[in-house]
Amino acid sequence: MDQAVRSIRVEALAHHYGRARPVLDDVSFVVGKGEIVAVVGRSGGGKSTLLQLIAGFARPSTGRIFVAEKPVVAPSPACVLMFQEPSLYPWMSVAQNIAIGLDFAGRGRQAQGRVAELLKLVQLEEWADTNVQKLSGGQQQRVAFARSLAPEPEVLLLDEPFSGLDPLTRVALQYEVREIARRIGLTVVIVSHDFDEAITLADRVLVLAGRPGRIVGQVAVTIEGTRKRETMEFRRIRAQLADLFHTADQGVAALAAAG
Repeated sequence: MDQAVRSIRVEALAHHYGRARPVLDDVSFVVGKGEIVAVVGRSGGGKSTLLQLIAGFARPSTGRIFVAEKPVVAPSPACVLMFQEPSLYPWMSVAQNIAIGLDFAGRGRQAQGRVAELLKLVQLEEWADTNVQKLSGGQQQRVAFARSLAPEPEVLLLDEPFSGLDPLTRVALQYEVREIARRIGLTVVIVSHDFDEAITLADRVLVLAGRPGRIVGQVAVTIEGTRKRETMEFRRIRAQLADLFHTADQGVAALAAAG
């Protein structure tokens, strides 16, 4: 991959909290401009920590991170992190919650036109003046997604944002987010423990395994068109991911036995 088209570059990243055992160790990868990459791993394996480091909410113990070829030293509107919970302001309308994303980026004067554009993008135009507490869970996540897109970031980081939704809504939003990201040329990194979610969304899946977490392999997702989970190719990629985890587990067990 040519360096000129990289949106994210992570180099020899390691992180630990105080004197605790490291959470991440020797993590390196790049994400191309407009690419959608999923990082799959178990709960507690360092996935959320990785996103927080890329977003600039924490500094790595060692290693370097670049977004748009600039070193990450603090949070930036160029790189937005969307969390598991929508975290909307319950006393505000849909449009007002989306506009907050522009206020945070210092672009409040552009709110009217940009909010209208985003409402159309996430198919919530008729709900613009509705209090967000009256929305379904899926609609609330659409509002959170639109708010994340408001400052026009180059990179969007997704921390399992669909995990609290019912299965049908979750799959529908996975397809929608991928389609929107493709349409606007957005670079996306999503972390998940769900192989199917990763395959549905991503162009490439990185496997984060072990303790501390390391990238133990990657799988390209080359499925054309709609990614139906019952197809042979979808099942083949799922099996590849499972094999990578199984191999990593065997390696960890062997090291533990040797120690």
